[in-house]
Amino acid sequence: MGVSRNSFSEESLWGTDGGNTEERLDPDSLLEGLTAPQREAVVQRGGPLLVIAGAGSGKTRVLTRRIAHILAKGDARPWEIMAITFTNKAADEMRRRVVDLVGADARDMWVSTFHSACLRMLRAHADVLGYQRGFTIYDAGDAETAVERIMKELNLDTKRLSPRSVGRDLGGEERDALARRLRRGR
Repeated sequence: MGVSRNSFSEESLWGTDGGNTEERLDPDSLLEGLTAPQREAVVQRGGPLLVIAGAGSGKTRVLTRRIAHILAKGDARPWEIMAITFTNKAADEMRRRVVDLVGADARDMWVSTFHSACLRMLRAHADVLGYQRGFTIYDAGDAETAVERIMKELNLDTKRLSPRSVGRDLGGEERDALARRLRRGR
């Protein structure tokens, strides 16, 4: 197949797989316009790939084309792909570009931030840790506010004993209790 000069979200990238009427991406078209190191990252196989580069260097472009290339070559199924980034903005942009390239198959992929991926895994296996799947995660400020509210309900002097120090002590106790449960195999 030839190399397309059109944008990568246009139909010109799609070809047919022999007699199969299901549309498929042309893997060669996904390499167009990439530098040699970018192309190398897109076609690399054999395990996970970490891409580290500066802002505006084409990381998202490389990762999204890599995902599409893997699918186009039949090297993985959509639900076998996980793409992780740091910020919600970057994850949203990566997800949008993957959808533009591969269409509905993107729904079956994990394209998210580290935090949301870990939360998803924790919720899926909450019972192993003795939690319910609908648990809530507090940030430091939320936790301190909750401890302060409980201390006031118990008529504890929050001036003599700070909610932050109580929260820190409770967190340590919880970690110790979890470690004991895990050692016992529960």
